[in-house]
Amino acid sequence: MIALNKISFIISCLCCLIIFLPIKKHFKFNMELIIEKNHKLILFSIFVIGVCVRFYKLTELPFGLNIDEYAMAYDAFALSNFGMDRYLMTYPIYLINFGGGQSALMAYMVGIFYKIFGNGSVFSIRLPAALMGSLSILIVYYVGKNAFNNVIGVMSAFFMAIFPSCIMMSRFGMDCYLMYSFCMLAVASLIYAVSKQKTIIYFISGFLFGISLYTYAISYIFVPIVILISILYLIIYRKITLKHLVVMGVSTFIMAFPLMAMIAVNNDMIVPFNIGKITITVLPEYRGSDISITNVKYIKEALKSIFIFDGWEYNSDPIFNTTYLFTLPMIISGTLIAIKEFAWTIHKKEFSFRFIVIAYLIGSAICLMLISSVNVNKLNVVYPILAIFSGIAITEILKKSEIAFTMVIVISCITFAEFTTYYFSPYSYRNNPPLFGGNVKQVVEFVETNYPGRYTYICDSENDTKYPGLALATMTSPEKYNKFKDTNSIDEYHLKLPVYYDENGVLKEEFYENCIYAIQKIDKRETYEYIRKRLKEIGFSKFDTDYYDVFYYD
Repeated sequence: MIALNKISFIISCLCCLIIFLPIKKHFKFNMELIIEKNHKLILFSIFVIGVCVRFYKLTELPFGLNIDEYAMAYDAFALSNFGMDRYLMTYPIYLINFGGGQSALMAYMVGIFYKIFGNGSVFSIRLPAALMGSLSILIVYYVGKNAFNNVIGVMSAFFMAIFPSCIMMSRFGMDCYLMYSFCMLAVASLIYAVSKQKTIIYFISGFLFGISLYTYAISYIFVPIVILISILYLIIYRKITLKHLVVMGVSTFIMAFPLMAMIAVNNDMIVPFNIGKITITVLPEYRGSDISITNVKYIKEALKSIFIFDGWEYNSDPIFNTTYLFTLPMIISGTLIAIKEFAWTIHKKEFSFRFIVIAYLIGSAICLMLISSVNVNKLNVVYPILAIFSGIAITEILKKSEIAFTMVIVISCITFAEFTTYYFSPYSYRNNPPLFGGNVKQVVEFVETNYPGRYTYICDSENDTKYPGLALATMTSPEKYNKFKDTNSIDEYHLKLPVYYDENGVLKEEFYENCIYAIQKIDKRETYEYIRKRLKEIGFSKFDTDYYDVFYYD
């Protein structure tokens, strides 16, 4: 695969070089016209493929649940059933999570899907990310088509559908993974509003920009930059009336006000307050210092994280990277072409929807320079624009050489097939990404069906972060959650190991025939292997769940 990466990268570089060389155009099949005439069918095929790779084995891959996914999922349960989160705050506009905070939109969306598919459903937990990730393919097409042309729109959708990080981000319920799709949806709505010049559409556009702020804290920088640049451009070219500007501004402000209040409260600018039952969250660990101009000195590491690999295997892959290695020269070429074409429209004083692509690029670049410890989940908003730049480049290649275009498409399809084969392989299925753990729901179901009331050890070394998962599996109320959270226990279920060393360094065991012991299958550390061995020696039987070996004694 490494050899294929290098070869495809070289071919991509050579194909992109064609764009800037004065090569005589020669068409045999006029493929650009074919794509133009059949763009709906091609787009539909791309969309179907994109949906399939986002929904296939959605409840199984990534293996287990991320610790933030656990926490958000329980908050979603608490909010949808009790009207409060796990800290007993009624309808908070921002979740506390483990102290540093978590955007709330994902939890509220999951809460809605709980009502349809059942409380605690893994499918419900991951559905918002998969659904919005799939829709982003069509949204990118719409933006690419209006900013440039149909062919670029289709090719942009193609890359949005197959980028590894875009697929991986769509497959689990991290709060931040709604940012790129909602921000792109807001941008698309602004294009539509300007095209139709209807007041209600401007109101909806402002609403969507406002709701994008609830996807991730980085949007607090990105969204205002995009809005400011866009409004200035529209005013200069007289494409927005005062009425429409006010309507859009008011709807954005209404949505943004609670978050503005939260920022002011957490910076000690105003005293804490609530808006009716809506809680303006006060965070124990406010992370405003994560954003600073001094972070620009880490730009090299930030670019590596965004374009190559950020160190987290649930975000990107060290072999296939975030967008595949061969797309890098295409992204660079597409960026240069987009800037050049926008500059040309400025020179000619012609209005163009390309302004929105430039505004999006500037917003992404500023965020890249200001954020500390950049990784894919922090700056996922950048990937739709990278797909559009790739779409621009491959369309320009097509205009110069159909052979070069075909080579890039073949490389894209082969690499995509290699990635999906690897990602959905049995190895990947059993591979445990960092910060993920097993879902204890099946353990709880087994105990309550066969041995109700039995003292149950759930062996996990990260008890404090897994407690929300246990609370979700047992459908525990927020009040009960808070009563017992310091004990890491809920009723008969206990997040603890049955072996420990006393103050004298002597190994102590707690193996009892009237207890149940659940051990994560993927955990092969020495202590856990010892527990398995001792339970088998004593005569315990084993029941398999997807994530845990459950030992019981009859």
